[in-house]
Amino acid sequence: MDTPFPALPPDADAQEAQIVCPNCGTEWELTPEELAQSAFTCADCETEILLGAESTESVDAESWWRHFLPRSESKWVFVVVMVAYARFLQHVVDDLVTPFTGDDLYLLNYVGWGRVLGHIGRSVVLTPIWETLLLVTIIELLRLVDAPDFLQVILSSAVLCVVDGFYWWPHGVIVAPFFILSALSYLYWRPLSLRTAVGLLMIIHAASNSIPSAWLICKQMDRDIVSRQQTGYSSSWSQADELYRKSMEDFQNGSYTAAIDQARSATLHYPYDPRYFVQLGTALRKNGQLSMAELGFHKAIDLDETNWEAWIGLAAIFTDEKRYPQLLDALHRASISAPPYALPAIQRSISLASRKLSGTAP
Repeated sequence: MDTPFPALPPDADAQEAQIVCPNCGTEWELTPEELAQSAFTCADCETEILLGAESTESVDAESWWRHFLPRSESKWVFVVVMVAYARFLQHVVDDLVTPFTGDDLYLLNYVGWGRVLGHIGRSVVLTPIWETLLLVTIIELLRLVDAPDFLQVILSSAVLCVVDGFYWWPHGVIVAPFFILSALSYLYWRPLSLRTAVGLLMIIHAASNSIPSAWLICKQMDRDIVSRQQTGYSSSWSQADELYRKSMEDFQNGSYTAAIDQARSATLHYPYDPRYFVQLGTALRKNGQLSMAELGFHKAIDLDETNWEAWIGLAAIFTDEKRYPQLLDALHRASISAPPYALPAIQRSISLASRKLSGTAP
């Protein structure tokens, strides 16, 4: 088969007489007589490699994306540029997706230095290793069946997106640009050597994940400062978070009494986080203790007036008790700080409550 001589990474074309077979990866040093010919046949796999102007035109047509690569021959510059591209495109996709799905708040679950450092170790060390190996394995299998480059990129990145979006599917969409760029980077460096391509992909992945990891460290440091300012203790806050997560699990399993006990314990350990009082109020309301639930939501609002979930909790109680004036006020307060994806439902509730108040709704 005819295969155009690919545009190789900087180190690969350092010697003009050296080419690499795009099919089997064998390096060949051509004599001036061989270079003068229009094509060269790899003796290992019998792949015909086009040389000269025809080859250059084919590369320009099929590898347009290479124009976005850095001109420097430094591998470290390549890593920095790819990370910058990936983070920028992820932010663009994130801004397009989150108005409809809500923010990805999974990093907020990592509180306390033990959990924070454990997460950083996984995201910066372990995840780049196994996800890179998975992506490379898929691409190499596709190379064995002579799949075109674009199919190698799309299929390998799609599998990694599914894996990363397993716990929350929008995350798989948000990280799609990163895995597409990773696959393209691998195809770029693969002709030079498998080891170089795999190593650079792992470094790119680790460097990209180090950015949210740095944010997580700063968040924990800020959390320590806030806890001291509020006469609380960071360790107590971490213990309260664990109780809060257990309360949410009990609530989802229908164990409302246990959820109430866990949430109440969280508020006693650290009474400065409005999330605990929202969870307490939600569990109390589900258990039929409306007056106690209302107190819990009001306590959350005292800590943070912009906590839209607390206002929604109050609105639910006012709906149960048919207190429509208070219901309208709570819904309006919630709409001020609610994320875009929650606004349509809040607006419908406001419309229904207004009709209830005016007597025009059944």
